Amino acid sequence: MKRTTIEKPACEMNMVELAHNCMYAKDRWAWYRDYDSDMDLRDFIRKFSEAEGASELPEDNEALSDILMDNLQYGINDPDGRTALVYRLMWAMADLRETLMDYENTGVNPKEIENLLHKWTPVEKELPETYTSDRLWISIQYPNGYSRTVEGRYDKFKGEFLYANQKPVKDKVIAWMEYKPPACYSGQ
Repeated sequence: MKRTTIEKPACEMNMVELAHNCMYAKDRWAWYRDYDSDMDLRDFIRKFSEAEGASELPEDNEALSDILMDNLQYGINDPDGRTALVYRLMWAMADLRETLMDYENTGVNPKEIENLLHKWTPVEKELPETYTSDRLWISIQYPNGYSRTVEGRYDKFKGEFLYANQKPVKDKVIAWMEYKPPACYSGQ
């Protein structure tokens, strides 16, 4: 999977990299950067508000946040509403980028995460603690060495695996896992 978040100066980023990384967190605040600037979002939004012809915003950051939150009520047809909306979108983008960066820093891709969620348990190691109504995936090994995975159940009272149609599995069950519907096909 290609990394989306990067840590390098804006002047070294291409347009797509900058689009994905123009908002970021620094000192626990949202910051905006492009090829010409790198500034606290609160300073950026004051300049943006002035350019939009919106009401003048206070220098006090706490008051600024309260006013922008209140100005969301005006919507996009009003300069104050547009400014508040841009502010909200930009800090949300910074927050999402930082969350994505944390994920990307793990080095684990979505397929690996999927595999972590779907763990097979060998029957020799442990049997399911389920009732016959609980669906499982079971891996069956046939005498010819061929194996396949089917949906089934485990009857803990009888100590036997059952097919989805409730008939007992006669061949050797080698492993099981919780039933989770498979992920949708992505074409990759």
